[in-house]
Amino acid sequence: MRSLEKKRAVKDLIAFGSHPDLLGAITAAPECADALVEALISANGFPYVECVEDASLVRFNAGHERESLQEVFVLDKSAFRWEGSMSSIVEKTYLIVHAVENELSAATYLPPGMRQKAIQEVIRRTKADEALYSLIIRNW
Repeated sequence: MRSLEKKRAVKDLIAFGSHPDLLGAITAAPECADALVEALISANGFPYVECVEDASLVRFNAGHERESLQEVFVLDKSAFRWEGSMSSIVEKTYLIVHAVENELSAATYLPPGMRQKAIQEVIRRTKADEALYSLIIRNW
């Protein structure tokens, strides 16, 4: 898949899918799993993300310089499991992005106080903090 097609597939999976968590999204569309995880890692401010497939394992390396990428996430596509230093962050990122695409898009039309209350509810529910939420919003 080309880059633009990947972005569209990921957006569609999140916006039109009824997958409330990362596991649901990956099991529902395993063909988009690589692109999804790559987008979620990028949403955390990493300009360089690289996927390396090895049988059913996909290793994601990320960093701020192309020459010094580090492994941050490993996805086992056959068992639908993952591990790595960014595992919980990627899961939270999916929850935040899912909320942004499915709930908060309508909140842009609300008065500022109500909009802020909706955002705070997403932050509370995803067990994120405001810094992580803001980082993801800036990079999504």
